[in-house]
Amino acid sequence: MTDALARFVGKLRKAPQLTPLGTIYSYNNSAFNLAAHVVATIAGVPYERAVKDLILEPLGMRRTHYRTEDVIAGRIAVGHRDGRPQGWRRPRAHNGAGGVLSCVADLLRYAQFHLGDGSPLMRRANLREMHSPSRPAGSLCDWVGLVWMIDRYSGLQVVHHGGTTNGYMADLRLVPERKLAWVMLTNSDHDHQLDRVIMTELLGTDEDLIPYAPDEPSLYAGHYEAVLADLDVTVAADHLRLDVATPRRAMWNRAEDPGPPRSTRLAFRDLDRVVGLDLPFRGHRGEFLRGDDGTVEWFRWDGRIARRSPPEDGRQNRPFPSR
Repeated sequence: MTDALARFVGKLRKAPQLTPLGTIYSYNNSAFNLAAHVVATIAGVPYERAVKDLILEPLGMRRTHYRTEDVIAGRIAVGHRDGRPQGWRRPRAHNGAGGVLSCVADLLRYAQFHLGDGSPLMRRANLREMHSPSRPAGSLCDWVGLVWMIDRYSGLQVVHHGGTTNGYMADLRLVPERKLAWVMLTNSDHDHQLDRVIMTELLGTDEDLIPYAPDEPSLYAGHYEAVLADLDVTVAADHLRLDVATPRRAMWNRAEDPGPPRSTRLAFRDLDRVVGLDLPFRGHRGEFLRGDDGTVEWFRWDGRIARRSPPEDGRQNRPFPSR
């Protein structure tokens, strides 16, 4: 449907605004689709055509497409999740967030463009602005720039973005200081563990984080709820435990049963900031976010914020001082 994106954006007026604009970063696919609709409206052509005309053709990315019929007859791998093949679902309304179909060679062409001077698409200053920190992110990355995620790893700035859909995972990373880039494409979900293996091989081991011990870990415990996940944080011995469950509301296929919850111990790496210790979440970072009164209101995990539910006993969450 040629109006799929516009119809999707039209429905966003019913979506709640979780936090005031510009206050808290949370990864949001709907925002990418909204931006795609703006591009299509200004260009006066469908979003996919605008991307082809403005980016793909000038950069010579001839094996990058949006339409299933352009790739389905080629050499493609079937996506898998938990060892099971996944159906080929291609909702056009989400092409702005993750609909592009590409390959290693074309993505390296895109990386080469970003490591260059902006030619032939933009000025060097605008290109560098995309790679500059705009807001702290606290999960998935340290900061977010213009679309790009930004980390400081082993003394180097790493600019990256990736995604997961239909049993596929993609990851594109740039290290501008070394003129280095790499692409990882898999047809199974590895919970970003392979990303870390490649980072270590190419850049070495990151500096060890100094452990942080909060005075009252129980102040972080509770149930946190987002559209795509239910998160339960509990205190166990000398650490926090996180249980991650996928609610039925997050399922694309209503007939499909959500998988069982997955768990990890959490270690503090700073005030309000934690890291997963156990597979499949080893190395995943999270951050607790507090309101003006000092109480924990949100838990940012997998890049997205989840709202803390009121305690079951009816008591208010107690504030605690910042460091």
